Amino acid sequence: MTLEELYHKMIDKASRTKLDSNIKASILLNITDEQQKQWLVDFNEGVITVNLYDDSEPDVTVTTNSATLLKVAQRQMSPMMAFITGKIKVKGDANLVGQLKNVWPD
Repeated sequence: MTLEELYHKMIDKASRTKLDSNIKASILLNITDEQQKQWLVDFNEGVITVNLYDDSEPDVTVTTNSATLLKVAQRQMSPMMAFITGKIKVKGDANLVGQLKNVWPD
């Protein structure tokens, strides 16, 4: 899977997912290698959207490279192991990062 495919699969999954939660938060996925992408995952009272980053202030920023992001999204690497080994860095409310499971492709 490529980053572009992941992005579109995340948009699709978000559009089909409704949470039983009133979370209002945003997570910036900051991809820092040669692909340099920034995606904003927004949770707003049960509705999830995935968009290109628009300079709004996220509640949490997750910084990683494309290879790690793809492995985590495809469940080839545990998010916790990626965090512990320094392959993912989190700035902000780390408790929100677990919500990304709601947009990873099936």
